[in-house]
Amino acid sequence: MKTWWNTKAWPWLKRNWKWILLPIGLLMLVGKAFGGRRVTVVGSELTGAAEAESKISRDAAKKLEAATTKRDELLEEIKKDHAKSVQHQVNDLKQDAPELVANPSALNDHLKQVGKKVRKP
Repeated sequence: MKTWWNTKAWPWLKRNWKWILLPIGLLMLVGKAFGGRRVTVVGSELTGAAEAESKISRDAAKKLEAATTKRDELLEEIKKDHAKSVQHQVNDLKQDAPELVANPSALNDHLKQVGKKVRKP
């Protein structure tokens, strides 16, 4: 059966196969010459990632500084309140000390009350 492939294309391909493979070979040679350089393709979602990271780092540093300042202020306030409370208790004990030393039953009642305060939250 004679078709177009058998009659015209196959004989032409036998005669001109070198001209078909020559451009392909040249492209492969050029590709190999420039193939030593690796190109890193970055996705569009990563474009500007360094700037975003530095911005986030700056914002985090600002927030950390603000939180540290606030924590220090609260800690100072707590320390002042604690010192005031301790001083108040010391003053109360100094006022009650002569009575507690003179009366053992009052000392016993006082110590019971102190124990109750310690056990109860």
